[in-house]
Amino acid sequence: MKTIWVMYLLVFVSMFLFFGTGCEDNDDVTICNKIIGKWVEEEPLLYDGISDTIVFTENNKVEKHFLFNGWRYEVEECKTVMFTKNEDRIEKNIEFISDDRLMFYNFIDRSITNEIKNIAFKKMN
Repeated sequence: MKTIWVMYLLVFVSMFLFFGTGCEDNDDVTICNKIIGKWVEEEPLLYDGISDTIVFTENNKVEKHFLFNGWRYEVEECKTVMFTKNEDRIEKNIEFISDDRLMFYNFIDRSITNEIKNIAFKKMN
């Protein structure tokens, strides 16, 4: 009787391992697909009338953008943007408000002001 329970346990564990390891987390792929494209600053509205633009490409690169006054952009694993200026490095998570809106929280925009703001971007198709 004990042997039968051990066999059932082994079969159950084997099935769990077989089916459990075959699952993939597609969240990273979904985020990578959502970020690809041209994003235009939506908020805050700046007095100069120029909206910052960021273009994310399929290879996790930032192809073109209005610079935040000399800042360089690097995308890491489709979830994080590294802003670099001289020795300063600021890492910001990409937070999606919806499929066509994302937000960078607590960031200084293009050094026009020294205010820290939440900057929203809208995806342009």
